[in-house]
Amino acid sequence: MKFQNLSIGTRLFASFGLVLILMTGISALGIYGMNQSNAALHHIVEINIKKMALLEDMSNSIHIVSRVIRTVALLDDESEANRQREKILKARETYNAAMETLEKMPLDEKGLAFVADLKQETAAVRPLNNQFLEAIKTDKAEAIKGLMQVNIPATAKWQDKISAFIELQREKSKKDEETASAAFDESKTIMIALSILAIALGSSTAWLITKSIPHLIKLF
Repeated sequence: MKFQNLSIGTRLFASFGLVLILMTGISALGIYGMNQSNAALHHIVEINIKKMALLEDMSNSIHIVSRVIRTVALLDDESEANRQREKILKARETYNAAMETLEKMPLDEKGLAFVADLKQETAAVRPLNNQFLEAIKTDKAEAIKGLMQVNIPATAKWQDKISAFIELQREKSKKDEETASAAFDESKTIMIALSILAIALGSSTAWLITKSIPHLIKLF
C-alpha cells in the first residue's frame, strides 16, 4: 500500500509512531550509557578508593610501630617504654581491622596475591619486632644492631608491598574513569545521531503529509 493512499489519520499514526520508537530508543540508550558510566564511577568510589584508604591505614599503622620501636630503643625508663608499647598494640589492632575489611572486598587475582603477600610480611615482621622489644631489655646494643640490619629492611619491604597495592588501585581507578568516559561519549554520539534521524524523519513525514492534504481534499 502506497503512502499516498493512506488516510491522514493513518499517516499521522505511522509517522509519529516511528518518531516515538526512535525517541524510545534514544531514551533506552541514554539510560544504558548512564548505567555503564555510573557502574564505573561506583567502582572507583566504593571499591578502589576504599581499598586505598584501608591500605593507607595499614601503612600508617606500620609507620607508627616503626616509630615507637625507634623511640623504645632510645629510652632508659622502662615505665615509659611500656607506655610506648601500648601504642604498638593499638596500631596493630588498626592494621588487623583494615586487613579484615580488605579481605571481604572484591579482589581479583592480583588483589588476592597482594593480600597473601601482606599476610606473609605481617607474619615475618611482627615476630622480629617482638624479639626486639624483648632483647632491648637485656642487651640494648645487640637489639639495636638487629633492628638496623634486620627489622628496618624487613619493614621497608612490607611497606613497599602496600605501596605497590595502592598503585594498583590507582591504575584501576584510571581504567574505570576511562570506561566511564567512553560509555558516556558512545551514548552521547548515538543519541545525537538518533535524534537527528528522528528530526529528519519527523520533518520529512510532516512535509509529505502537508503536501498530500490538497490531494486528499480533491478526492472528496
